[in-house]
Amino acid sequence: MKNLQPHVLDPRQCRVEWNDYAKLLAGKPVLSEQKDVLLFFKQRPNLSLLVYTYFLRVTAPDCYAH
Repeated sequence: MKNLQPHVLDPRQCRVEWNDYAKLLAGKPVLSEQKDVLLFFKQRPNLSLLVYTYFLRVTAPDCYAH
């Protein structure tokens, strides 16, 4: 089982991380899941928490795991 990491979502930092993601996608035509995508998200906890928007029952995310 994965260990959940506590984290409080920071909307401003999330926007910065989202812009970083757009640059990553624009900068490389082919991405490696292991070397590019997973590493990218592991270094950006706010962007990782943003996935909660797909789950309507989650109203305030406070932890994540990769």
